[in-house]
Amino acid sequence: MSVLSRRAWRLAALLLLSLISFPALAFAQTPSAAELARGKYVFGATGGCGCHTVPKQSVNAGGRRYDGPFGTVYSSNITPDRETGIGGWTNEQIITATRLGRRPNGERLIPVHPYTTFNGMAADDVKALVAFLRSVPPVKRANTPKKIAVPMFESVFLPAWLAAFAPRENPPTAVPASGVARGEYLVRAVAHCGNATRRAR
Repeated sequence: MSVLSRRAWRLAALLLLSLISFPALAFAQTPSAAELARGKYVFGATGGCGCHTVPKQSVNAGGRRYDGPFGTVYSSNITPDRETGIGGWTNEQIITATRLGRRPNGERLIPVHPYTTFNGMAADDVKALVAFLRSVPPVKRANTPKKIAVPMFESVFLPAWLAAFAPRENPPTAVPASGVARGEYLVRAVAHCGNATRRAR
């Protein structure tokens, strides 16, 4: 057998192996019913991401208005629509936006989205939440641009505020299973009531 023939057989074998393994890989990445149920539970504990839903309109499709001293922002579409939602984002990009407040392009999110407390959410809960968000029906709805009234708010004032005052939660290595520790975790890092608990202390 010539060298060229051996190379052709080798390429064909690699291609066949790829075709065989791809469905198995895709299957392995499909979330289980238990993970989706857990994600739905976390979703509910956060308030059902109600900030991203206009009353009586499609769930998670965004467009809800929030006025603040810095201007006006509108919640974004977090349905799995690939063009207007988060369907084109990787799981890691969704997690980064949820916990660190950064879009895939590096743009900083205004902390109307409480990523300053969601950064204390356990890794397994965030992953389950992402799986659930991908399971809801996609909605094609373009995001409404924000209207910032304060000059240099995003480039100067917001980073300074985050550095000086934003709460910093430490995610647990595992989700507390029961008792006071679980209740505190849900209140502070999932239901984002951390500021209230700090004031209560």
